[in-house]
Amino acid sequence: MFVRLLLFVIFAAVWWVALWFALPFSWLQGTLPSLVAIHAAPPLMAVLVWWGGKRGWAWHKVKTKERADKAEPNMKAAAEEVAKSAHQEALKQRHAHLECRAVWANVVKAPDWFAEGVEQCLLQEQKPETLQKLRTGAALTASLQQVFATAFVQCEASEWLPILLGKH
Repeated sequence: MFVRLLLFVIFAAVWWVALWFALPFSWLQGTLPSLVAIHAAPPLMAVLVWWGGKRGWAWHKVKTKERADKAEPNMKAAAEEVAKSAHQEALKQRHAHLECRAVWANVVKAPDWFAEGVEQCLLQEQKPETLQKLRTGAALTASLQQVFATAFVQCEASEWLPILLGKH
């Protein structure tokens, strides 16, 4: 408060000095109200403009904050919707492989469920005597080569599929 009053007094003093020493003396021939107005009006106008500018700036900041607060839930909802759709898309990609499961294997005896002839399964029967003659690694390698050769001949695109080797 004191600083504002000091600034007003300094501005008024500078104005009065300019008025008395820089302007021509012809303005002294006016009436008393015009003399008072010419001394007081410019400093008061400067103070009013300063005060109005500060009030306007504060009002603008409040309105901007209110608009941002109103828009924030919409932006959050949109961001959540985008994240949900991206998550759903990722889940769809992860679950897509469940539809194209297949089994290619060399077996000694085909299981009972294979009697119905499941399309995506290829079970090749192998004689136990053949497996007994080979070492474990060689038997496994030969069996896998035969399975993959058969699978790739059936569908060349299967070369690009993920392959799970497991014991079930």
